[in-house]
Amino acid sequence: MQTLFGEQTRTRPQPPQPPQPPPVSYGHLRQNSFTVNVFTLFCFILILIASIPFAVYVWPTKYAYDRIHINDSEYPVRVRRWTGDAEYLSPTGWTPLRPAE
Repeated sequence: MQTLFGEQTRTRPQPPQPPQPPPVSYGHLRQNSFTVNVFTLFCFILILIASIPFAVYVWPTKYAYDRIHINDSEYPVRVRRWTGDAEYLSPTGWTPLRPAE
């Protein structure tokens, strides 16, 4: 090999390369990915199925309950969650509360 100034140089012999491993097959990873996807879908469906009864029977109920003090008496009050209408339980039944004037 010649250098920039025309001199001859010797090339160094390259050290022997270690043998290359055989090509790797990734088929098992594809199977694992399929298993993970199926498991994820199964968990999502299970959570969805479990959340429907919770949403229907536990939260939110139609009313939120509280108590109100009028003079020296205490009455239970129920408030509709969607509309905000309030009623209190008097001896005659549920009576609507009017807004304060």
